[in-house]
Amino acid sequence: MQMNQRYYQIGGFQPHIEWPREYRYDDKKVAQLIAGDASALKPRDSKQPVELVLGIKRTGTSHLLLTEIQLDQIERAARLRLPNTSPAVTSNDFESLSPIYFHDPDQFAAKFSTLKIKTVKNRSPTDNSQTNKQFISGDAGVQRGGFEHGRLFYRTLHNLVDHRTYGLNDASWARSRSFNVCSFVFTPRLPDTRSTEDRRKSPIALDCGFAEATMPELKNFEYGTTEKLDGSIIHARVRELFSDERLSREKPTILLVHDEELTKNMLQNCGVNVSLWESGLEGFLGLHRRGAHRDRERSRSPPRSYYHAGPSSRSRHFSRRPSPGPTSGEYRRRTQSYSANAPVYVVDIKVQFMTLMQTATSSESVTKIAKYLGLTQAECQAEGETEEGHTEGQAEGQAEGWCAGNEAVASRREPPIPIHHPSAAAQVPPVEYDSDQDPNDLPPPTAPQTQIYEPASDSDYGESSDDDD
Repeated sequence: MQMNQRYYQIGGFQPHIEWPREYRYDDKKVAQLIAGDASALKPRDSKQPVELVLGIKRTGTSHLLLTEIQLDQIERAARLRLPNTSPAVTSNDFESLSPIYFHDPDQFAAKFSTLKIKTVKNRSPTDNSQTNKQFISGDAGVQRGGFEHGRLFYRTLHNLVDHRTYGLNDASWARSRSFNVCSFVFTPRLPDTRSTEDRRKSPIALDCGFAEATMPELKNFEYGTTEKLDGSIIHARVRELFSDERLSREKPTILLVHDEELTKNMLQNCGVNVSLWESGLEGFLGLHRRGAHRDRERSRSPPRSYYHAGPSSRSRHFSRRPSPGPTSGEYRRRTQSYSANAPVYVVDIKVQFMTLMQTATSSESVTKIAKYLGLTQAECQAEGETEEGHTEGQAEGQAEGWCAGNEAVASRREPPIPIHHPSAAAQVPPVEYDSDQDPNDLPPPTAPQTQIYEPASDSDYGESSDDDD
């Protein structure tokens, strides 16, 4: 039975640690103590960065945390006794816990300074730091935490972190690869003169795309085939992709989509049951307990008796002292919570992009996001040039939309719609691609903030749904 990890906030608003006088007004000394070459937190390989814990609270504020072991290491090495101004916190106090890295004291000092509080006369103290002043209230931390869950998933999968440091009691999935990773996207048909509500509730697909990663041996990306099928066959194919036989609680699926609400509505219109699906990776990581006391909107698992319904039921396949351990009842609830996996965990890359970049610009489509991040424009262009009959102008237009978008454009006025079925997914990006920084530290987006995207008449993706969200 694993005990709760305890964390101590350093710097920022209402920190747990009170620095001695010689450190209190000298950030450089603190930076050397935490991230200097002689730091007790420095890995044996001196080229590796110091790893601290980044905590995101529900409002969206971020906090630098030390584990209890790290705090003891610093105290012993520097012969300090750091008084605690308040009780330690646990994973239950945060929306997410994830690693943050500092390669040298300057990096730490830069982050540390953005958490400083400015004293204002005749005002109650609040977190008015550069990093957190925009997150005093609200629930921005739900989406920010969702992004950090993705980072934690990735680094745990590659055995780059100790999962227990971040409140994960079970990471057996990382060794057994007992999960699937898929993506599903579609292009809404345009023009569509229906109301916004109708367009979102009953989207009409121009084309669909599905890809599945091969686990555990990841293959290089291969472009799939394009099939033109009748609409009724498309619906049947989509139902097959998300059938009981493919979706399992024992081997859940992580599904990447663009615009979760719109995608779920499209799948439901095809006859797919999405009622048991969960948003984000929190449940997959076994972190249900963090949200148990919150009023978050999330699909709830049905009663246990429902799992054993008849054959027609879809779900059948589908000072600092060590903190006290959970009671038997608490442990039992946590175990049941984790073992009762949802069949699908949905990751909305549109929301993740908007949360990370703090802008809706260029979030209108998968390809626009990729182009904004400088990922796949060349690949889309190359793919367009391999299609027979495509002119240079068509290839340029294709790079702006879907990689097989020209066929979709040609079929706008035709009853059949194409479905793209890549035979293998992209290789997992290298470890270096994972961000080691707090999203608060990212520079502002370079895309014009005032520009409003208006799709061309022959756009494959159609209008932005930002105003509809």
